[in-house]
Amino acid sequence: MKPKYPRYTREQNRACKLSDEQIQSIPGLVSDGYSLAHIARMYGVGSGAIKYWLMTPEERKEKHRQNRLKYGNCNKKTKEEKAEIWRETKKRKKELYPEDFKEWKNQTEIQSVHRKTKKWKQKHVKEELRRYHKLPQEKKQKIIRRICELKKIRDELNKV
Repeated sequence: MKPKYPRYTREQNRACKLSDEQIQSIPGLVSDGYSLAHIARMYGVGSGAIKYWLMTPEERKEKHRQNRLKYGNCNKKTKEEKAEIWRETKKRKKELYPEDFKEWKNQTEIQSVHRKTKKWKQKHVKEELRRYHKLPQEKKQKIIRRICELKKIRDELNKV
């Protein structure tokens, strides 16, 4: 089973502008006669956010699907930007959930050990062989000589 990475609550997540209580109060405020613009000003968000939380979960899912089709992946970040965001998030979650984070880290370390099973090794040996066969003959001979040297060294160490 894949280990669960610690998750933020809505209040801890900096991307979420509305808390759970505010979201739950929106339909009541609309039924009381407040306009979407007024509610949006009350909570410091745009009226689109208020419309979004008035939708059913199915309508929200459809909206996400349409946006993906309309905009695609227009906000691509470079590898460096993604890595920096990941480091900041990891650091912040480590501070918020020290115990959960330790448990998650231990589970991922255990999984990385299990990855090196027989199948994993076979797959990587096959890849190495493919690369080896593409090399020129001189390099192949050098590699074979080096392997023989290493085997001799290993055998000598095993004797001691």
